[in-house]
Amino acid sequence: MFEFKKIYLIALIILSFMALGFSAPPQPPASISKVVLDNGLTVLIYENHALPLVCLIAHVKAGSQYEPDEKAGLSYLVSAMLTKGTQAKSAEEVVSQIEFAGGYIISSGSQTGSFVQCEASKNDLDLALEMISDVLINPSFDYQEMERQKEYFLSGIKSRGDDPETVGKLEFNKYVYGKHPYHRPLSGYEETIENITREDLIQFHQKYYVPNNTVLAIAGDIDSQKIIPKIKKEFGGWPRKSVKLPELPEISSQKEIIAKTVNMQGEQTHVFLGHLGIKYKNPDYYTLEVLDIILGAGGLSSRIAYNLRDVKGLAYTAYSDITGSAGMEPGRFLAYMAVSPENKEAAITGLLNELQKIRNEPVLTEELEDAKSYLIGSSYFGLQGNEALANYLILCEVFDLGFDFIDKYPEYINHVTKEDIQRAARKYLHPEAYTLVIVGQ
Repeated sequence: MFEFKKIYLIALIILSFMALGFSAPPQPPASISKVVLDNGLTVLIYENHALPLVCLIAHVKAGSQYEPDEKAGLSYLVSAMLTKGTQAKSAEEVVSQIEFAGGYIISSGSQTGSFVQCEASKNDLDLALEMISDVLINPSFDYQEMERQKEYFLSGIKSRGDDPETVGKLEFNKYVYGKHPYHRPLSGYEETIENITREDLIQFHQKYYVPNNTVLAIAGDIDSQKIIPKIKKEFGGWPRKSVKLPELPEISSQKEIIAKTVNMQGEQTHVFLGHLGIKYKNPDYYTLEVLDIILGAGGLSSRIAYNLRDVKGLAYTAYSDITGSAGMEPGRFLAYMAVSPENKEAAITGLLNELQKIRNEPVLTEELEDAKSYLIGSSYFGLQGNEALANYLILCEVFDLGFDFIDKYPEYINHVTKEDIQRAARKYLHPEAYTLVIVGQ
């Protein structure tokens, strides 16, 4: 299913390239074509003839960050409703028609955008194009389907209060992001979902779902020249409209320690410690990515996991990350630990000590080289298959990356030095001013 959490590795790899977004992107490689239709629709095509399959992904800049607070969950609900019926097809027909051909079509959303993904055999490319254009342009927003989807959302909203990790992250986001839309959960709240009407869906769709606010990526066994007329046939009649995206509020970095405890029964206590992070265009992005692997994002071999879990036995799970959430808006630095209640204080002290250590002492040569090898090696595994390639095209286009960053990535990582890491740690990690959320006993 096309959700950000399911392409995290791919997104993390691609986000690694974003720090170079300052300059004009290079020309795409020969296997990649870019065409902008008269109505403003951007089309990206990657010819991959390994298998007779195609993947189409449409990205619309219509994420939850553009919805009003009182309608939290609206964007996510609109994206979910895209495949629940069109003006010409019922919800069942939308799904079954492509499934009978051996493919699938799904939709989802995020803070920044909405997505529709369709995969099929190369022989069913015409059908895939027809289906993805129909759900994007002509959703019916059927009232009964909307009510069923709202009930599904409400069920999830009620149950998320039973998951301590979800509770902790939502509470953490409230303090870190303040009035910025990132403080809200994608699926909204009970009261906001209940108050969303069919007219709200229609208006949001009419406002943001326009061709000049959309990128369509196609990867697979296709001929870029032959497919353009087919794309124009399905999308050429989609009328261009003026789109004004709302201005987002600035996020202020905290200057003090904020602590919040949420009492929940359970054998483990969940600790969330961190603060505001960085945007992807930050010039220290690559340095922080290497730092991430050494400190807490490198699995059990990272410092936080190894020292707090394996050596001291203070945590069942421990990790941290600052670059994975970076985007057009600032992400967050978040360290998470699941601990026994009696080890809570010692684990927090140990975590803060690790932050101080990487700020005050150079990392070891072996740590640095291992982190670089891990990042460079894993980058090549993240772009296998048509889905990964289509995602890559979308991210490169949306974030103005250029299409050849994957080839340049090793050079960017290899340039990182011990001195860079210590300097970045002192600048971007703040053990003196952070948000601490504890969920448990």
